Amino acid sequence: MFDEESASRGKVVTFDLIPWDQVANGILKEEDFVADRLRQEIGDLSQPAVFKKYADVITQADLLCLDGPKDGKFEPQLAEFLDTLPFDKPPWVFFDDIKDLHMLRFWRELDKPKLDFTSFGSWTGTGLVSWKE
Repeated sequence: MFDEESASRGKVVTFDLIPWDQVANGILKEEDFVADRLRQEIGDLSQPAVFKKYADVITQADLLCLDGPKDGKFEPQLAEFLDTLPFDKPPWVFFDDIKDLHMLRFWRELDKPKLDFTSFGSWTGTGLVSWKE
C-alpha cells in the first residue's frame, strides 16, 4: 500500500552512461543527491560484471524503468540477466519505446505477463511487465 511513510522511504537509483553533471541542459542539481533518496551509478547493465555488481540493488526494486539504447542487444541481454535474479517480490518493469522498430521483436517475444500502455504513455510505445518466472 502506498502511503506517506512508504513514500518517505522511497529511493531512486539511476543507471546511466554519462554522469548527471556532464549532461548539457540537465535539470538535476547537487542538492538532489544530498538526502540519499536519489543516487546515480555509471555503468552499462547489459555488461555481465556491471549487472552482477548491482544485482542486490535490482532485486530490491519494486519498479524498474528501462529506457535503453534500443539497439536490439541491450534490452534482450538485460531481460536475460533479470531472469537469473532471485526476486523476493517480482518487480514491475516499465519499457519505453516498445513500438520502436528495434524493440518490436523483443516486446512481442517477451514471454511475461505484460500490458501495452502506449495510449497512456509515449507514442513510440510504453509497456509494463510483471517480471514473474
